[in-house]
Amino acid sequence: MATLDHFVITSSFLMAFLLTTVRGLSECPSACDCSFLSSGESLIDCSNRGLTEVVPVAHQGVLKIAKIDFSNNMLTALDVEVLFSLIAGIQVDELDFSFNSISVVKGTFSANLGKDYETLNLSSNALTSFPSNVIPKVHWRANLILDFSNNQLTELTSEMFAGGDIFFPGFQFLARNNSISRIHNDTFEGVILVDTVLDLRSNQITTLSEGFRSPLGVQAIKLSDNPWHCDCNLRWITDPARYLITYTAFDPPNCSTPVPLRGKKIFTLNANEFACLPFQDGVLHQDITNTDEFTLTCPVSADPPDLEISWNIWFSCPTMSVFPIKLSFITVDITFSDIMTSSWVAIQCIATNNAGSLTLDLDIRVNETSTPIPTSNGPLWSTNKMRTGV
Repeated sequence: MATLDHFVITSSFLMAFLLTTVRGLSECPSACDCSFLSSGESLIDCSNRGLTEVVPVAHQGVLKIAKIDFSNNMLTALDVEVLFSLIAGIQVDELDFSFNSISVVKGTFSANLGKDYETLNLSSNALTSFPSNVIPKVHWRANLILDFSNNQLTELTSEMFAGGDIFFPGFQFLARNNSISRIHNDTFEGVILVDTVLDLRSNQITTLSEGFRSPLGVQAIKLSDNPWHCDCNLRWITDPARYLITYTAFDPPNCSTPVPLRGKKIFTLNANEFACLPFQDGVLHQDITNTDEFTLTCPVSADPPDLEISWNIWFSCPTMSVFPIKLSFITVDITFSDIMTSSWVAIQCIATNNAGSLTLDLDIRVNETSTPIPTSNGPLWSTNKMRTGV
């Protein structure tokens, strides 16, 4: 008898489920296929139909939709009002508009229409900027996923996710393989993102400003496969107090430039390895009136200040040769003694660090004086002094 009761109850349940299924299927758009999972969730498949616009989806009697799929069509624009009318008042796990040619997202969203998608997939489209109007102003679910991978986004703008709910637990923003080269300092301001995953791999990011503010709650930030330029402007990123070393631990980024640091993991570098190119910091022309002795220092600066300085010096001596004589050596500064006014001298200093090198041609003129110029038997120099008396 227990078996019969069980059979009657099960049969009643199946009959009710079949009636719901038939009703749902009868309202399926002609361009789509609709089906139901054993859990009672519906699947609405409008993919690969050559559609140029979103067709209405009726869902009377359906409490939850696992996925509405408009992928692999010919959509070029997405109307936000149409988007949210698809899910008005019901729970939708995923909206899939991937592999279209969507370059424009238009319309505005009213909080009274739709509120309940978990994943919005707009990957593999032609978007050049992030359409913030796709975010529900009132969002009732955790684990919001926005997939914008394989588009043409160029930057993450200020307060990009603000304007709606201020709290998004379990937020994921996936923007791998775009053309993002700039992340605004305030991109994640105006909203509280908790357990956030940011996937920004394979973009064109070369640096982050020291004023950059991470989301308040971060699970992971993926920054690898970007052309990071590891100069002095990026030195701050290794500060443990900024936590980026923790956020990127499972996907550490590498330096792309400068050449001496190429391929090295950013968070394994010490502070002095983040160097900026040397720059001129002083005059190139000097008139020397005292030919007994003068000292030259290469007029350069850099961050950090540690530089390798090398010199090339060419001079002619009428008493020895008609051809210029070249001397090269490495030293911080160089001292000349007994330079004859009839000698021609060309001086070049080269400053080098991890970031590269700077070559400066110095214009030094030795003026005649009333004092006789002493001479020596030949050119002599040491690591920081050179005497020429030819």
